[in-house]
Amino acid sequence: MKTKLYNYLYNTGVPINEVYTPLLALANKFASPSSNNFWQTIITVSDYMKARYQTEQWYPEKIIFGLVEWKTASDLAASLEAIDRLLARSGVSLVDNTKTRGKFIGLELNDATLKHWASAYDLADSVVKNRVDSELPIALSLFARLNIQFQTVGMLINLPLGPALYSKAEVNNFVNVGGADCDFARLVFTLREMSITDARHEVYVIVKEFLLADHCLNNENLEWEQAVLLVWSLGFMFNEFERLSSEDQIWLINNYYYRAFAIGVPLKIILQSYLLSSRWVVEYVRKCSALILNIENNSENVYFGGEENNSAFGLISAEYHRRLADKISEGLSDQTVAEAFVAGLFGGGYDESAPTYYHWLQEALIVYVGLKESTLVDWLKDGDSPLNYENRGELIKLLTYFVYGGEFVKLVEYFQDKKSKVPFKIFLNYIKDAVDLSVDVIIQNCLAFAEVMRDNGLLSSDDDLIEYHQEDGQFYWNKKLLKQ
Repeated sequence: MKTKLYNYLYNTGVPINEVYTPLLALANKFASPSSNNFWQTIITVSDYMKARYQTEQWYPEKIIFGLVEWKTASDLAASLEAIDRLLARSGVSLVDNTKTRGKFIGLELNDATLKHWASAYDLADSVVKNRVDSELPIALSLFARLNIQFQTVGMLINLPLGPALYSKAEVNNFVNVGGADCDFARLVFTLREMSITDARHEVYVIVKEFLLADHCLNNENLEWEQAVLLVWSLGFMFNEFERLSSEDQIWLINNYYYRAFAIGVPLKIILQSYLLSSRWVVEYVRKCSALILNIENNSENVYFGGEENNSAFGLISAEYHRRLADKISEGLSDQTVAEAFVAGLFGGGYDESAPTYYHWLQEALIVYVGLKESTLVDWLKDGDSPLNYENRGELIKLLTYFVYGGEFVKLVEYFQDKKSKVPFKIFLNYIKDAVDLSVDVIIQNCLAFAEVMRDNGLLSSDDDLIEYHQEDGQFYWNKKLLKQ
């Protein structure tokens, strides 16, 4: 059964630590303590979720625990409870009927339950037998689907112990077919082990090819195994973000920014670390501008609690930024504005009980604005950054106003203030280093900026930031104005 990734992640709104609840009572009844089978795994995983899941740091495999299908678990519980009621006969003589026992053996019941069910079935009348025979295939089908899921999450708890590893060639083949025709828990274990060794590059190559597939990029309906591979691959790639090429970084943001928040990647922390690794102010601004450009061009559809909305995240982010400017002038915080905006989109209120997918969008928008307005990094708090300019926070904000356009009035106000810490001439030379004159939007910004500065007396009437050279049809920086 295929469905959209968001439906696996949202899991009908059940909190992640309650996904295992429907089967827990049956697990306590059916498990064999000496056996590490399906039912014992449910108990082990449930105990882990209660005791450690919330406090453990994020890692790429962590989101897999929340992908176990609550609806399938509930349906299996209902089916098995129905069979158990039908066969709940007291005083049944336990006869070890091998043929009848075989009907139920695929459910991994403990020996006492298996004997009781087999004996009760043999003694039942035709009506009860027919009802059991009708319910049993449903239970076996649901069990088979969940068994793969519990094998996978159970293996993650037992790290670093695990099954024998697949070869790199096998991993590549199995990932390409979405985890079909293999021991899926073994495949995930192998990927995890490769990702923490010198084989990381091979993992990168494999998962990059997988993420390039249309069914991943376009968020098509996925089998459970494909969904697991998708979230793990994204977790791995974003975990490696600072070590990726700039092309890969931009590609990830352009195609998977919103889904990163949906699967629980701590993207704010990752991007903060990435920006703080900048060696100088100009590098920081270039990183920010590249991220913003690709977020605003992001075409991922936003999840609205059922089918996706047709609105791409990039369009929603641009609209949010326009609304934010108006609301901030009213003295409202970013958080308050984000909550109101998201609630308005979804047509409901916003509080702690709001669906999880409200928070996905809110977090994605707040990080976007932090990048857009150069507030994602707290320069006072993060003073150990290698950026060596004493007023780097102010300088970066000024360059941000220039790069994104539409904020020239703020620049005028700043440079007309005699208390401003960044000299106008220094700022002009930083512009030259920060932007690329081969980009049409930047050329328009340069021309518009110079006009506003002339109108406000910051540039003389004949000064231009850039000049057009007819001989090659290109724009160049004005050498007379700028320090070379």
